[in-house]
Amino acid sequence: MKGCITKSSVGTYRGIDSIDDEHLKILFKAIIEVDQQYYYTTNPEKPSNEILEQLERIFAYELYHQWSILLNDYNKRISKDDRRIINGEIRKQLLGVNKYPDMVLHKGHNDIHHQEIVVEIKRKAAIKDDNVAQDIIKLSQFMTDGFLGCCASPYRNGVLILTSGGEEDIKDQLMLITDKKQINYDVICVFCNGDEKLSYITLSEFLKNK
Repeated sequence: MKGCITKSSVGTYRGIDSIDDEHLKILFKAIIEVDQQYYYTTNPEKPSNEILEQLERIFAYELYHQWSILLNDYNKRISKDDRRIINGEIRKQLLGVNKYPDMVLHKGHNDIHHQEIVVEIKRKAAIKDDNVAQDIIKLSQFMTDGFLGCCASPYRNGVLILTSGGEEDIKDQLMLITDKKQINYDVICVFCNGDEKLSYITLSEFLKNK
């Protein structure tokens, strides 16, 4: 799975039809709808680590907003039983340890079997040590049967959003994962810069091309 999606001048999304999963389509559209102003900050007085944290939160808040708009519209057109909700930084257990993914799309707090998408967000400038590698492992665990607490079903899709970054950043981080059995190669990496387009690639496709 690999491709690019671009918003056209008439508001359509070129390349979106190659995505089979309707919820992934909605997420990808929402990412494209995040304006470039939410990728940057103009406060030079804060330490760099605080600026980077602020940038990721600003982007995440706006993505949550755009995703909610599109999802609410979609939910109106489907049966109540098929509707899903978004939660940000909700507590989940992986092998007995509390984890807080940046966002999840699921049926709700009381339903552990309809888990759609788990999302982690990272900015290129915030890549440090093996933090993206750890996000990949976390997403992989969320997508693997038996890792979530209370016998919850695994998430159908795990998405790593890297803003202002590219495939080389992922390649470098994958090299830091010594036990490749920790990787679910269906994890999707999304690259975006606020220019009304994005590219995406699964880890399996990424490694195939290297």
